[in-house]
Amino acid sequence: MKTIQLKIQDSVLEKIMYFLRSLPKSEVEIIEKEDTLEQKDDFIARLSSRPMVIEDQFLSREDANAR
Repeated sequence: MKTIQLKIQDSVLEKIMYFLRSLPKSEVEIIEKEDTLEQKDDFIARLSSRPMVIEDQFLSREDANAR
């Protein structure tokens, strides 16, 4: 088995992952590494490159204290 490393833009990540997941699982193992060394060093760049998506609404301070 061979190992390759790819540097790809976030805009094509889902397309690449869709393709890789369609390959036979017995022949391909997907190992994801989220953080690179550059991103670990720059906390702000890492956060801004992957903004959080919040599905639920935040509680107001009063609502949170009431709980």
